[in-house]
Amino acid sequence: MTAEVFILDGAQTDFAGNIEREGGDMFALFRDVAEAAFPATGIEPKEVETVHINNIVGELFAGQGQLGGFCGHVHPDMAGIPTSRHEAASASGIFNQPQDIRAGRICLS
Repeated sequence: MTAEVFILDGAQTDFAGNIEREGGDMFALFRDVAEAAFPATGIEPKEVETVHINNIVGELFAGQGQLGGFCGHVHPDMAGIPTSRHEAASASGIFNQPQDIRAGRICLS
């Protein structure tokens, strides 16, 4: 059986911005892009089954390397879902989530 696969580009961070100078923090950046992705894709937080966080040197700015704990704070329906962080550029997550895509899971990346 072959499943249909859709790759959606719902939202991304603004590389020209500086969240700290704008009065925010790493969580605000994470929350803002996640919240923008939901209406852009039509996916509800309760539908997300796994999260792939793609960033570089997150621990340098946030003081921690695993940012998956932010998910439940963005929306309670995402508390406790599996998360993983992929070091390097944003596109690195595409190479690290094929198992979820093949399984038909809805991923937030």
